[in-house]
Amino acid sequence: MHPSRVATRCAISCVASWALLALAAPVAAQAENVDACGLITQHETARAFGLNQANNHWRVIQAPGNSAGVVRVRCLATIWAGDAARPPRSTAKRRQALRGGTMATLRIETRAADSGPNAAVWLTNFPSKVKGLTSRARERFVGGPLGGRAFAPPKYGGDHALGFDGRTRQLRKVSIFWWSDTGGIVSINAVQARGQRTVASVRRIAGTVVAGFFN
Repeated sequence: MHPSRVATRCAISCVASWALLALAAPVAAQAENVDACGLITQHETARAFGLNQANNHWRVIQAPGNSAGVVRVRCLATIWAGDAARPPRSTAKRRQALRGGTMATLRIETRAADSGPNAAVWLTNFPSKVKGLTSRARERFVGGPLGGRAFAPPKYGGDHALGFDGRTRQLRKVSIFWWSDTGGIVSINAVQARGQRTVASVRRIAGTVVAGFFN
């Protein structure tokens, strides 16, 4: 995706993150679109959760050329109802908004094999990485305090998909993973009030982000 398009689709922090990727562009030629976070606008993010405001912050966690052979990007979003200039900021206000159904939080992470010489490291470790991510989520959602369930979401272009849905006394939490046989992973995590349709909201996000990552 061209940098100018990315800049219009996420917060100011996206621009600096894209610059970091661009500096190493000769090294990176992933089949997957590592800028999957930039495929969805803030308006689309808010709409997916039935709210009217969103603030997406995007940054590179592992840039091209690192020794692990993976490019990793994270997008954190706060979604809320109300004035665009007055998002819930304090811990107490955020907790109150989450529990009251007027706020949601979203985290999207993409991982793709670098095209540099260390890509083999990532591809060799890829099966154990997927197993580790999904096993930890299963322990937390199914065998842990969330008392939830595992489910099979649509693949949206990936080769595999596995989701988890759980609840606390006041919150609903969802974690879904999509991965390919060629070293790409997308994970989406969301938190809302207990009575919200969080799985449906994440699927709306995934229909754009995950499909864009793998296609």
